[in-house]
Amino acid sequence: MAILGVHLRKGMVRAMHRRILALTLTVLIISTILLPVYGRENRPVIDITPPPSRKFPLRVYVYPKAYDVDNDEVFTCPYQDRLVAIFYDVLRSFRKVVLRFVDEYPEYSRLLEITFVNVSSLDQADIAFRVIRQKNVNPYTDFTGAWTPYRSRINILCDLLSEESEEEVWSVVFHELLHALGLGHARQQFTDQGHPELMLYIPSRTRERIWPSTLDLYGLYELYFHHKFEEVYENTSLPPNIPYKMVIPYDVEIQRLEEENKWLWEKLKDANDLISYFRNESDKLRLENERLREVVQDLDIKIQFMQQVLDRCQKDRERLDERVYELEDKLKACHDLGMELARKCNETIKDLVSRYNSLNKNYSLCLNYLKQYREAYEEALEETQFRYKMLIYLETGIAMAIILAIYVYARKHGIS
Repeated sequence: MAILGVHLRKGMVRAMHRRILALTLTVLIISTILLPVYGRENRPVIDITPPPSRKFPLRVYVYPKAYDVDNDEVFTCPYQDRLVAIFYDVLRSFRKVVLRFVDEYPEYSRLLEITFVNVSSLDQADIAFRVIRQKNVNPYTDFTGAWTPYRSRINILCDLLSEESEEEVWSVVFHELLHALGLGHARQQFTDQGHPELMLYIPSRTRERIWPSTLDLYGLYELYFHHKFEEVYENTSLPPNIPYKMVIPYDVEIQRLEEENKWLWEKLKDANDLISYFRNESDKLRLENERLREVVQDLDIKIQFMQQVLDRCQKDRERLDERVYELEDKLKACHDLGMELARKCNETIKDLVSRYNSLNKNYSLCLNYLKQYREAYEEALEETQFRYKMLIYLETGIAMAIILAIYVYARKHGIS
């Protein structure tokens, strides 16, 4: 029975392994089928239209004077020459962009066939460039046809340079040139590396030129050399094997690297100065560290001394604790004695209070007697004083009577 149970468990494990393997294979097959489709559906997309011509070089005509569309007349634009110079620089830059793209993706080398040549007549041109003045519009490109050879005309506003940075105007002209070549707008604002997509978004007042993306160049290849148009406006998506990024010419990238290298050299010089500064600071810190080490050694000696003092204080504290315990015992005895003395004092005070009350009572009686004696003394004194006065008056009357009698006797007997 035990052997049978082991075989059953092994059979169940094998069946489970087979199910897991079958499920894994199913998921892999579905992934193999769906992922490429999903990848294609989520690749960057751009609109395309039939090109003005598939004969190379493409013929370019530049209007010699600016044109006022609203008033249907020519006018003098102060930025005419500068805008024309930007247009020709864009034509040269287009060639450099194509060279880098083809260098990285040789299978699209036919893009190198797209070249430009100047013509002196508008009737001979495939692409025309004109500086205009027109209210309430942005720069735009218009067309004279679609299925038959036709002309693309790039219209750039005269005042654009006075309102925007030159890098932004350059990017706008490049945007319109790609329209003239047959590209529409892209469906996404940024490349996978976060750069603006030239055929949809140019940052306002940007200080950097916006270059075409791999999507833009692939779209040009499609509309010139591969795509079969059924409608005037169609779209194409970037293949999965081409990264979606901005295509910057080698010389521009080298110039940027040189500027970065120059900037890094300046930063390196600053770093050298900082290193010298830090070295001086390090020397100062070393001296300060030595001084602090001496201070620390001195502090260690003081700490050892303080530790000895602390040990003595600890012993003194222990002795004081013993003394405190003894004093607490004596204080308790004194407290008990004080309570006894307080009890006796209370009894003595009560006795003294009783005696005081008795003395106070006797004192009050004495005061009354004294007052009575004083009143009697004052009455006797007044009577004595009255009698004394009467005696004096009597003695005085007797003396005067004697003197008068002597006087009368002397007068009577003639005694002088």
